[in-house]
Amino acid sequence: YENLKEVLDNHIQTLLPTLLSDLNESNGYLRVLNSIWNDHLVRSILIRQLFIVLDRTYVLRAAVPSIWELNQDLFRRYIMQNSIVSNRCINGLLKLIEQERRGETIDRSLMTNLIRMLIDLHLYKKDFEPLFLQSTEELYHNEGRTLIQTLELSQYLSHVERRLNEEQLRIKNYIDQSTKLQLIHIVENNLITNHIKQMLSKSFDTLIDENRLSSVAVMYDLFLRTGPLGINDLREAFGNYIKVHGRVLVIDVDKDDKMVDELLEFKEKLDRFVHECFHSNEKFGNILKDSFEFFINQRSNKPAELVAKAVDARLRTGNKEATEEELEKILDKLLILFRFIHGKDVFEAFYKKDLAKRLLVGKSASVDAEKSMLLKLKQG
Repeated sequence: YENLKEVLDNHIQTLLPTLLSDLNESNGYLRVLNSIWNDHLVRSILIRQLFIVLDRTYVLRAAVPSIWELNQDLFRRYIMQNSIVSNRCINGLLKLIEQERRGETIDRSLMTNLIRMLIDLHLYKKDFEPLFLQSTEELYHNEGRTLIQTLELSQYLSHVERRLNEEQLRIKNYIDQSTKLQLIHIVENNLITNHIKQMLSKSFDTLIDENRLSSVAVMYDLFLRTGPLGINDLREAFGNYIKVHGRVLVIDVDKDDKMVDELLEFKEKLDRFVHECFHSNEKFGNILKDSFEFFINQRSNKPAELVAKAVDARLRTGNKEATEEELEKILDKLLILFRFIHGKDVFEAFYKKDLAKRLLVGKSASVDAEKSMLLKLKQG
């Protein structure tokens, strides 16, 4: 065993001069190192097979490293713990990752082999991972600060989503799984968490105005990654949007004739965002209801009167404009508006007066619809 150890020791030391020679191009250096490592693995397997009896007898009795472990230990000590070799290897790997992050094509098999080497030699955590995470932190810190200022919000959201996907793929291809949580946290922290306020103030309202459902859905999914803080801020921004834009619909006296139709459209639009972008999140549904109730009552009595008039118009002409089923759906939507209104007594006064007129002059479009409406009003 000691004789074999001496032979291996001497042989591995002969590999070092090649790696200390002047190889200027970092990729070339990594390929040379990879070739030496692969040759070392092949020789290690052959040597272990040749001395299998020694490995299963003396090694076990003497409690010394196995022949495989001995070979790995010598390579680590003489080759990879040499500061020049280690620095050139780590810096070369980091440079390749930097190139890939810029969109360049790299030799992933080379990356995979050398990172696997560092893991096998128990050098990954000590030598590679800290510098890799540090360079990642610097990249995304600077990138986040720059792009949040220069890109449109939808473009920035797409960029963040792409970066996260790239890092997930990087973990799948060559970065060790043990680094995953730290790596993804760095991306999330520098591209999402640190810029939540800016993203929401930048043009969140515009995304909703323009029905950019896909962008808002991406924002929601990204904010979910930050925990309650990001989602709470997003929910608050959604509520503020509803209050501000809804109030405009209610307060403008010149548009009273369009108010109910615009409120129905606004509610339908917001429902789509809750269901399609916020995945029917209950808290977003609640903020929609609370905010809608807030703004619709900013003008006393008038919304109640107009909703009652809209019900009357549908029940007078409903069957001429819609089927029974369509009429039922329209009335259900109007009832939703009714439930937001505080002045329900005003609504009921107008509704009862209009109902009496319809019945007295025989202008009711559907007796069944009238009965259904009365039942729903009783149920609240």
